[in-house]
Amino acid sequence: MKKLLSSLFVLSAALLYVSCEDNSGPDTSLSTPSGLAVTSNTDSTVVLSWTDNSSAEAGFKIDRSVEETTGFANVGSVGPDVTTYTDKDLKQQTTYYYRVYGYEGSDQSEYSATVTVKTGEKYYGAFNIQTTMTLDAGADANAEIIRMIPGSETQAVFVSSAINRLTIIDYTETSFSFGATYDLDPGSATAEMTSIDVSPVIGGENYAAVCVAEADCGKGKILFVRLSDGVIVKEVEVGYNPDGASFTKNGTHLIVACEDDREDRPCKPADRLGGSVSIIDLTGGIANATLAQDYLVDWDDESEPEHAETAADGTVIVSVQETSQIMIFNVADVPLDSSEITVVDLPESSAGEKAEPDGLYISPDGKYALISSERNGTLQMMSLPDGALLGDPYIVEADIPAPPYNIDARKSKKRTEPEECSLVTKSDKLYAVLALQESHGVIVYDVTDPANPVFDSIAPAGDLDAADGDVGMEKSLIGSEGLGMHQTNGVAFSANERQGSITMFTSLWARNK
Repeated sequence: MKKLLSSLFVLSAALLYVSCEDNSGPDTSLSTPSGLAVTSNTDSTVVLSWTDNSSAEAGFKIDRSVEETTGFANVGSVGPDVTTYTDKDLKQQTTYYYRVYGYEGSDQSEYSATVTVKTGEKYYGAFNIQTTMTLDAGADANAEIIRMIPGSETQAVFVSSAINRLTIIDYTETSFSFGATYDLDPGSATAEMTSIDVSPVIGGENYAAVCVAEADCGKGKILFVRLSDGVIVKEVEVGYNPDGASFTKNGTHLIVACEDDREDRPCKPADRLGGSVSIIDLTGGIANATLAQDYLVDWDDESEPEHAETAADGTVIVSVQETSQIMIFNVADVPLDSSEITVVDLPESSAGEKAEPDGLYISPDGKYALISSERNGTLQMMSLPDGALLGDPYIVEADIPAPPYNIDARKSKKRTEPEECSLVTKSDKLYAVLALQESHGVIVYDVTDPANPVFDSIAPAGDLDAADGDVGMEKSLIGSEGLGMHQTNGVAFSANERQGSITMFTSLWARNK
């Protein structure tokens, strides 16, 4: 009897052990579905697809709302392993929001990411960038920075820094030409026009803010140029060596990143550290522009602002290149002090290279920022206004195919050199668009999930058939630095500084109008 009881005790303990072991691991049978997308839509029908990440679901349920975050109700379900759903009898020209989740009995997975669709609006599931054409802008002119003109569907403008010229571009979806040119006087023989931005329409006019740096170590300035006739309406002195500028979306301020780079300015005093961010007040109109503040970014000898971008809510981001940092503040807080500034340190890439951010762009809804880092050849997304980094730095080199694209294989840094960038939305997608200086191309990623970029497409920039075109594994002779991307019509331009050319690109929706 004792032996029987002992055996039963051992058996019970073993069963208890097995039971505990079976229930202690994570239950992955109801993993969250991913990749929810609209594959097609009409005036009354939407077709959805997603990725099944579960192993034993009973099926998937589909929720719909006409509000972005509330009011979701179940509109249908599908069986196990089914990853499509067609929603019918919808209202025309109506925006709907969808989410999907797996279920098994009373258990359910987390909701998928939400997708948005407007019935009757043609759906595009990819960007699919293609090169349209390239024009010579002058081999020694240094066509460097290019911007779309806000409020226009047919015009852009670029600066040729070596000859102090603004050139208007007139374009359609299939071609472009150079229009009016404005030769400007920067004020001295040692001055150079380094960058531009273009205002929203103010009093019926667009204005270019032209950054002018003094090579003799004097302070820089901004020329406000009326684009309808090329007249310099106002000049405002700013910090040393202004290298990037951005108008606020309502046109009340201009933010100027003043680099004050010691490497390029040996006359810089030893006790003047870093650079500055100059903030120009435009509330009294362009003709009455005044310097509201020149905020010193002097916490390190190399804390040198490179570029600035703004959001509709007043959020401002500034790349501080040599120290691999991003500054964040709100223009409503001007004049600034250190308590109103957030500084985000960027991580090294998986290859161990510093970031050294260059280009920046804020998504149309103001929720995210794109950071384009030239030294380690990465892109990274950031949430705003908190500055939280999303995912790891993404190295673009792996997505660049063989020639006609170039990789500077002589070195471990700046092999592709992402420079200026943009974010654009279409259908339910958010795309990151980046100009690659050493790879002479423009590359596109789907960043709808901002922590996980997905390669979309790439297209070559510059005239590869020209005598100075190149496809070797050395320094690019084309040098695609500047990028202008229209937010709705799907047209983009690169300014190819070293070759002295402008290249036009189109998206899938620009080509299928």
